[in-house]
Amino acid sequence: MSIPHPWYPVRTQEEAGNVRLDVWGRSYRYDCTVLPSSIITQGRELLYAPMRLTGAENGAPIVWEDTGCYLIEPKPECAIVNGCAQSGCLIADTSFSCEYDGAARLDIRVMPRGKTVPQLFGLEPSDLKAWELEELRLEIPLRREVCSLYTSFPKVGLYAQADGSELRENGEIPEGGAYGSFKAALWLGDEDCGLQMVCESDEGWQPKDTSRAFEIVDAGDHWVLRFNLLESLPDTWKEPAAPCGNNGISSPQISFRFGLMATPVKPWDNSYLRTRAVHIDCFTKVKGDYWPFLNGPVSENHPERVIDRLTRAGVNLLVLHEKWTKMQNYWQFATSTADEIRKLVEMCHARNIRVIPYFGYEITSSIPEFTDIRDEVSNVGADGAYRSGWYRVPYQRANPVCYRSGWAKKLAEGILATLDRFGFDGVYLDGTTYPRACANAEHGCGYIGRDGQRHVTYPIFPVRELMREIYTGVHARHGIVNPHTSGVTLPYVMSFSDLLWDGEHIQTRIRDRGLTDFPLPYFRAEYLGRAQGIPVQFIVYEFPGVWSFDMALSLALLHGVYPRPNSVWHPLDVMERIWNILDAYGVSQAKFCGYWENMASVQVSGEVKVSYYMRKDVDGRVRLLLYVGNPGAKREMDVTVKLLPEAFGVTRVERVHDLDACAEAVCVADAFTLNCEPFSLRIFQVTLV
Repeated sequence: MSIPHPWYPVRTQEEAGNVRLDVWGRSYRYDCTVLPSSIITQGRELLYAPMRLTGAENGAPIVWEDTGCYLIEPKPECAIVNGCAQSGCLIADTSFSCEYDGAARLDIRVMPRGKTVPQLFGLEPSDLKAWELEELRLEIPLRREVCSLYTSFPKVGLYAQADGSELRENGEIPEGGAYGSFKAALWLGDEDCGLQMVCESDEGWQPKDTSRAFEIVDAGDHWVLRFNLLESLPDTWKEPAAPCGNNGISSPQISFRFGLMATPVKPWDNSYLRTRAVHIDCFTKVKGDYWPFLNGPVSENHPERVIDRLTRAGVNLLVLHEKWTKMQNYWQFATSTADEIRKLVEMCHARNIRVIPYFGYEITSSIPEFTDIRDEVSNVGADGAYRSGWYRVPYQRANPVCYRSGWAKKLAEGILATLDRFGFDGVYLDGTTYPRACANAEHGCGYIGRDGQRHVTYPIFPVRELMREIYTGVHARHGIVNPHTSGVTLPYVMSFSDLLWDGEHIQTRIRDRGLTDFPLPYFRAEYLGRAQGIPVQFIVYEFPGVWSFDMALSLALLHGVYPRPNSVWHPLDVMERIWNILDAYGVSQAKFCGYWENMASVQVSGEVKVSYYMRKDVDGRVRLLLYVGNPGAKREMDVTVKLLPEAFGVTRVERVHDLDACAEAVCVADAFTLNCEPFSLRIFQVTLV
């Protein structure tokens, strides 16, 4: 297997019963333990104490003895550590399969302890008691200083421990901790790193209260991420009073599977800021096909050809939405459009514009095999109903699919064949990284629960395999993979991505409820990108009088996140100016410092926030590109921004240039003042000597 850059083969060490696995930027270690005892990312330890299985057996706490681990013959792409332990009457076996990008699969199996051969024949005494597993929990003690934020999926059923108030799906971990119903994905971390846990199904889980399937427990100087797997005897264990042993007594087992991944998954740099992307026909719709559109005028009042407008703005990545082909998400083409697609790509390449086409999460009613495959590949709810699909032109309906089905392999092959045929520069994936809940038994999703009803599962592992297949194939062709994440922060899957597009799910919430529903920690948890190692571009749909692209800058740019224009006139004009400012400043050599981490270098009054890029010239001057943003609904008057030169290793502010007013700002004692309208952003270039 070829391992894509920047990753390398898994490196292993085994000595004196301890095992260490190293991947890019991270390490997982076992110290004669059944579960990881150390997880380090970017030189920072995530664990406060080793991961552990806790619970109760026969009315007493489980005490694990004789714990140990060993390395199974590693391969370059994957290494496996097995762990084992026994208690008074139980055995625990674990397998930790770590792949080259740092994603691990953790299998936990618990079963009754048996008798040794001498004990079985009465040659040695046995102190084994009847077995009754009453509680079982997976606990992950996490250092408080590296875990202040969280993301979760599904997006409902999350509450504060202190008062039971409902929490947003992403945000800041509240004092006192949190709890919630089953989550297929949880990430805890800060603005730079974290730990993701995933689980496809709660089959076999038996918490007393399903609203407390997991907890983030406030343990004072650390957090404990707790999964309440069992709080009663497993339903599959039928003989709780039977003696443990091999005398024909059943030996039931219970298994739980998780995915685990420390983040970030890749190195972080500013190279993504060189991508000037425009996404056409998304929300702001294009009439007709894309070839005539790109060769036509921008508008009735602007006769410049669209392709010329894109070239003039310096656009270097054009994202085509679903209408680039008549049959959505399909790799066979109408003869009338195949030639247009080829000419479109050639025209863009002649202008140094890369082109990537849309492939999404659906099959359309217009493909020839739809009748034959719909039942097997479709995403189905717990009620057995098919998910409704979009209405498209030419007239068709598209049904969401599940990637646990055979459609995943066909999709990957179809995408790569399309790139080869037309010379596309990668692929835009709409919702492909989103592991939609599915209960379609025809391809193995869903299960029958304790209540006799069918329940959904989340195809996280198949989606990850699909993304790996696409990513390795696209990178072999020197292309890029650009998913739209549908609001699910899932580095366990998104690892196989180059650039994310996120934010669609909050646009209507902003329209209906305003920005009060999205405090800044929410944005840092989901959109910052640094902690996951994958840059994010922000989706903005304008609602006149309520929410605009310019307003979005006050939120996005403060986090070093840049909106992607979805129209060839406005808001392309807004982003063209921002791109030019970044290039003129020389942002590729600069370091970003956000408002949450720069209190020692800048002070600001009111609710206004300041973030900046910093670079040092060869003459010793420090140059800042300063973003002063008001992400709130209140007008802020006479705001003072004071720079602290000593924090930059210099003595004073030499110059403050207002890039919006194209004028020098009055700076006294290293400070300047300004007024900030609601949801506004001002940009300054500052020189310190």
